[in-house]
Amino acid sequence: MENFFSIYSLIYIPIIFSCLIENIKQQKQIIIFWIIILTLFRGLRWECGTDWPWYEQSFNEIDITNFWCYVTTEDAGDTKVLEAGWGFLLMICHYLFGTYTAFLLITNAIRFFFIYKISLFFTQRPIICFVSIVVSENFFPVRQDLANVIFYYGLCWLIANKGKLYLIYNGIATLIHSSSIILVPLYWILKKIKFKFSVYIIILILSYLLANILVPTLIPILINLVSKFSAQLAFVLSSYFYAIEDSEELNLSSPILAFILNLSLFTLFYYNLIIKKGYAKLTNYIPNIKNKEIVLYTINAFILNIIINQIFLREIPALARLASYFSFSVSILFSMYFQSIKTAQIKAIAYFLFITYMLYRYYKHFGFYPELMFPYRSIFGTIT
Repeated sequence: MENFFSIYSLIYIPIIFSCLIENIKQQKQIIIFWIIILTLFRGLRWECGTDWPWYEQSFNEIDITNFWCYVTTEDAGDTKVLEAGWGFLLMICHYLFGTYTAFLLITNAIRFFFIYKISLFFTQRPIICFVSIVVSENFFPVRQDLANVIFYYGLCWLIANKGKLYLIYNGIATLIHSSSIILVPLYWILKKIKFKFSVYIIILILSYLLANILVPTLIPILINLVSKFSAQLAFVLSSYFYAIEDSEELNLSSPILAFILNLSLFTLFYYNLIIKKGYAKLTNYIPNIKNKEIVLYTINAFILNIIINQIFLREIPALARLASYFSFSVSILFSMYFQSIKTAQIKAIAYFLFITYMLYRYYKHFGFYPELMFPYRSIFGTIT
């Protein structure tokens, strides 16, 4: 528990309580303030976070001759060609500034710019969305975190019936992290799925049963069958499936507790925004699309986030990372929910529960980390 009061609390606790601000102009000002503070806090650090040696080595070795085909060795010993978009960012910062710190400052600023735009996209409560995203994400982002935020900004345009913009941002995200290309079919899927509340509940229950009963049984059988045709493919599948056994850092909680929490949040959002027609109280920034459809698209993304995590997190954790592309949906739904509340007493209770939940998320992310302090260095060198 002593780590709960580490240096992280100096930033995160005030961020969490910033959600109490309601004036839209003040919300924007506070968000910009925290963007500046967080960008500096994440960028001006010294050999800490984001697999520092691996990323710094890439920064030092990439130049104009190899940014599009740079072969890197990851921590697990596997080699891969680094994505051209990430390599391009590394090369630009390498030539313009010469320090990895500059790259960290610029990429974090880009991420926060997109988070700011996402937070402003749908509701008059952007600070709720911003706080929820910041507290729930990796403190020191990696390249998939940058791809996530670019993809989700494109997903906002998909919800706004701008499919071409969605595909463009999806393409940019793929240049940052190749896993984004798997998400292209969502252009058709998210726009078509519109279920009743009971159907969504059945889907969530079935995905939970699949994850905790069928998947642990079926995957070993599948690996055994594949091994008869391709030993190499069977090895790849088993390496994904059994990777969790070698990990001591996941610290996973009970799946039933996570399921109950997700089911409760989904019920809260669907009941208040759809059944109680809270969508009618939202400010519609997007022409030619109804508020109800905006909420339903966002709920579909939230459901995908839950299903992917439930099915893969404990059995194939590498694939569970795909859920992070939809993690912002819950933050947007929180913003919509708060904007739909009109009763002062309910709003006060909702604030209390939201802040409590965000403190819980903060504790889960940072409560067990050993580092209490870490040195900083400026863009030009070490701060002594």
